[in-house]
Amino acid sequence: ALQSAINNAAVGETIALTSNITLTSRVTVSNVVTIDLNGYIITGNIDDSYGYPWLLESEASQQLMCNIWRKIADYYKNEPVILGYDLMNEPIAPYFDNMEDLNAKLEPLYKRVVKAIREVDNNHIVMIGGAQWNGNFQPFKDSKFDNKLMYTCHRYGGPPTKEAIMNFIHFR
Repeated sequence: ALQSAINNAAVGETIALTSNITLTSRVTVSNVVTIDLNGYIITGNIDDSYGYPWLLESEASQQLMCNIWRKIADYYKNEPVILGYDLMNEPIAPYFDNMEDLNAKLEPLYKRVVKAIREVDNNHIVMIGGAQWNGNFQPFKDSKFDNKLMYTCHRYGGPPTKEAIMNFIHFR
C-alpha cells in the first residue's frame, strides 16, 4: 500500500500515514520519501504549535520524541522507498530572549534521537535542521556524530547568490 501511494503521488505531495506522520516525495528521478514530523506538537515547531520550543526544556517530551522516532524507525527500517527521517522542522525561532540557551540544547537532543533511531535502524539517513528556522548551523559542534546525517537548511528572503548561502557552504 505504501509503494502504491508513493507511485501515484505527485512530486512534493504529502501522503498521510496517520494523523501525525506524513511522507513527502522529495526527488523527481525516483519515488523516494522522507518521514517528517513537521507539524507534530511535541517538536515545538514555530508554525504549528504554541510557538515556544518546549521540547528543548522537557525531559519527558524528549524521551517521548526518542520513543516515537525509535518506533517509526523500527517499522520502516527495511523499507527501501524511505530516504530517511526528518526529525524537526525549524526548531528554534530567532526572537526568543533565551535563543542561545535553546540553541545549545539542540545538538544534544539530535544526538539523543539519532541514538534511539540507530538502536533499530542503521539503513536510513537522518535529517536535522539548523536553529533559527533551519538557517543557523553555528550551534553544531560535532557535525559527524553519525555517518548518515543530512543537514537541512532553509533560507528566507534576500538575493539568490552564492554569497547569501556561504554560511551553509562553510558548514559542510
